[in-house]
Amino acid sequence: MKFIVAGLLLAWLVEFGVAPRIVAARADGGNLRLWHGLGSALLLGQWLCASAVLWRLSASAAAPVPGKSG
Repeated sequence: MKFIVAGLLLAWLVEFGVAPRIVAARADGGNLRLWHGLGSALLLGQWLCASAVLWRLSASAAAPVPGKSG
């Protein structure tokens, strides 16, 4: 659950925190390199959270059910 919430928080930060600053930096010549790098790092964090959730779900699906053979 914590990785899902973390991924959602990262997505929210990119959408409402970093993306508008990237657009503004392109328009007025601001520090585009900084905001683009931060946005890329947050996107990497989203991918890592999604990978952790997928890995945990696949591990729990592959675990044998106690008392069931076959």
